[in-house]
Amino acid sequence: TKAQHTQKRSTHKSAAHTNTRTALWAMVLYGHKTIRSGERYAVWSVDGTCKLVDGPKRITLFRQKKERLQNFTAGREAYLVIKKRDGSTVHAPGPCSVFFHPVEDESIQEASAVVVKASEALVVARHGSGIKAELQVPSRQGSDGGVEFRLVKGPAKFIPAADEWVQEKLQERLADSNSYLHINKRDGSVEILEGPCSTFLDPITDESIQVCNAYKVAASEALVIAMQQRTHAALPKSDGVAASTSSELVEYRLVKGPAKFIPSPHEWVLDKLQEHIADENSYLEVKKRTGPIEIIHGPYSMFLDPVHDESVCVKPATMIDASEALVVYKHSTGHESSVQRRIFRGPARFIPAADEYLHHFEWSGVPKDASKTSYQPRALNFTKLKVIPMTAYHNVSEVRTNDDTLITIKLMLFFDLVDIEKMLDATPDPIGDFINAASSDVIAFCSAVSYETFLNETHKLNQLSTFTQLVSRAEHIGYKMDKVVFRGFQAGAKLQAMHDDAIQERTRLRLLEETQAQEQRAMDLRLAAEQQRMTKEAQLKVEQARLESDISLSTQKAKLAEQRLIDEAEQERARLQQDTAIAELRAKGAAEAEIEAKRLEVETARNAEQLRVMREMKALQVDITKVLVAQQPHVDSVIKLDTGSSSSTKLDHKASAAGKGLIGALQLNL
Repeated sequence: TKAQHTQKRSTHKSAAHTNTRTALWAMVLYGHKTIRSGERYAVWSVDGTCKLVDGPKRITLFRQKKERLQNFTAGREAYLVIKKRDGSTVHAPGPCSVFFHPVEDESIQEASAVVVKASEALVVARHGSGIKAELQVPSRQGSDGGVEFRLVKGPAKFIPAADEWVQEKLQERLADSNSYLHINKRDGSVEILEGPCSTFLDPITDESIQVCNAYKVAASEALVIAMQQRTHAALPKSDGVAASTSSELVEYRLVKGPAKFIPSPHEWVLDKLQEHIADENSYLEVKKRTGPIEIIHGPYSMFLDPVHDESVCVKPATMIDASEALVVYKHSTGHESSVQRRIFRGPARFIPAADEYLHHFEWSGVPKDASKTSYQPRALNFTKLKVIPMTAYHNVSEVRTNDDTLITIKLMLFFDLVDIEKMLDATPDPIGDFINAASSDVIAFCSAVSYETFLNETHKLNQLSTFTQLVSRAEHIGYKMDKVVFRGFQAGAKLQAMHDDAIQERTRLRLLEETQAQEQRAMDLRLAAEQQRMTKEAQLKVEQARLESDISLSTQKAKLAEQRLIDEAEQERARLQQDTAIAELRAKGAAEAEIEAKRLEVETARNAEQLRVMREMKALQVDITKVLVAQQPHVDSVIKLDTGSSSSTKLDHKASAAGKGLIGALQLNL
């Protein structure tokens, strides 16, 4: 480790220092010595005195001895242990530097400081002077002194004093929110610290510390907590001296979930209980330690009380429908020991009281993996009694007729329960009674007839009058026999073989007869089919000729209709062309008429405008004649046609001139 390495290095330095001192002990008669800066020398005189000289300095030696002193240094993570010649020890914490003193010091060593982590602590011991402290124990070396202890918690860097040493390094004990600290004291007591918390072991008062998980209790769980209490009682005085005694009592309590439980110092978890839950179709049976039984109807939930309860069981309620019933017995509460019986009919849900129990039926029944006609005593176990009509299959084996023929009779019984009380008082096994009574009636019937007679009278086995003992026994035990069905019989091997051969022969002859009849019917059917086929062929030919004539006639009619359609189309096309031409002519005439009408309207408007202008000019006293003459264009030549009527010609010329002037005036105005 680092401390051991430092100690070895200090040992080597001490050894080197000793050799150096031996080498420098030579006497100097006369001389000089230069002491450098940072050095220290010890100068020994003849009289044995010692003088310490620090550099930088130059000294003169006369019959003196010089010794260079070693310089010991310690960093931040170390310290110097200086042992004096008087037996004392001095610790110089780093960073520091110390020269060896040849007179006072025995040795100087470098030691590493103790690094304490955040989750650690140091138990530091120190010699005391008999003073009682909080962490002080008597010294083992003597009665005058003692040892004192103290804790140094991390994170820290610890450098002990000269009279201190590290006794032990402790680890911090941590408890989160789901745990706790269990501290065992040296005096026998226990201390519980709930998490989250942390602490260190006290070496004086604590024996051990354990981190324990808190008990997590689910919603359907509970803890039985035991708590110890100590009681003191005084005893009578004996010889004038009073005495007392102490006893321990244990109390119990339940902690129901959901919860997180941390026990106190005087508590411990005795047991973890599961919640017993009963729904609507179940109940709780609680057996007390004192003997009685308590019945609690569901829905309900509870935990077992370890003091008063022996056990708690969840049992299903008995569900019965309308076709079932229960026989319930109840202990009476009188002085005499008696039991009362009652019938509980469905549909209902039955939960027995604490003093009630159900009747358990054990009847003859069909064994497992056996035939439905074979019965075994006490094979049918149940508590729900059927009160509806029931059936049972039964074979009466090896019944002998009066001619010594062995046969097996197969029956099916139909019965109905009428009186339950009468049945309970009369028989423990009605099915067994039915089987025995039916067997007796069948044996009595077969023993009085022969085999041939039996074959002819098997229908009597379907009548209740044949089964007198069965009907009588059913009425006696509270049942009603509705009917008996004969399902057949089975004879011996040889007789059955003969009977089978006869049946086969009869069947062969009947099949042969049926085969021949079938052949005759087949020939008749063949002839009838041929006649029908010829008739159908003739009808088909006639029908085919009729169809051909119809097709020819239809073809001619189609051609005529097609030609008629073509002619009608041509006529329609000509008519449409004529109508189109007439429409075009009408449209053209209408357009020309419209153009002529518009032209006349324009001419009329022009004349009206010209007339208006002349009237305005006349109102302004303008010579209209000059204006009209001025508006006429100049002509190069005039051709005059004289018809002999000069006056009329002049008038016509003036009128045309006037007309041209009006048109020019209108053009000018426009």
